[in-house]
Amino acid sequence: MVTLPIDATTVNAQRNDAHRNWRMAGIALLVTRFIQGFIYWGGGSRRFIYGPSKLDPHAPHWMAYKFQSAMPGALFGLDHLIAFMLQHFYVLYAGVILFSAAELVFGLMLMVGLLTRLSALVSMLLSVVLMALFGWQGATCIDEWTMAACNLAMGTTLLLAGGSAYSVDNVLLRIRPALSSKAWFQWMGAACRCRRAIVRFAPSR
Repeated sequence: MVTLPIDATTVNAQRNDAHRNWRMAGIALLVTRFIQGFIYWGGGSRRFIYGPSKLDPHAPHWMAYKFQSAMPGALFGLDHLIAFMLQHFYVLYAGVILFSAAELVFGLMLMVGLLTRLSALVSMLLSVVLMALFGWQGATCIDEWTMAACNLAMGTTLLLAGGSAYSVDNVLLRIRPALSSKAWFQWMGAACRCRRAIVRFAPSR
């Protein structure tokens, strides 16, 4: 069996194609990641920074009012959970604060691409919770269900793809290449950093 040598021009072309494809995929994922993160960060920042009345139980825009309007259409028996929370203020208030804080923190992490897969997974869980809570009925079900379904799709994409080229995850990999072999980082951040195609030259026989 004869193994022919590979032309250096072909090797360089393959490397350039792999690098260009990585960058193009990175740009597409960057747009998806930033939009997904901004949606959640916007929800959290609106309550903590721009519209704190949503966290004020005495304000007309108190966030928990939406739970009450959505309760008739909640799925999987979650209407009983909503009723329990509405009857126990401290549980309700803690839930609202934790949900809003998760949106704020993990939305920001998605925008910058820090532990992208973990952040995407949290965003997916938040989306599923919203879809189950608001169901198909209630005054705000259409908006909440549609937005949550779109966020679930984007979150799934980011969970599978990871941080991509333009992310803090990739910067961390460049600074500390040993992270690419760490299972926890592969699951929570990115599977691997940009690697150009490596073609071995085989001598002719």
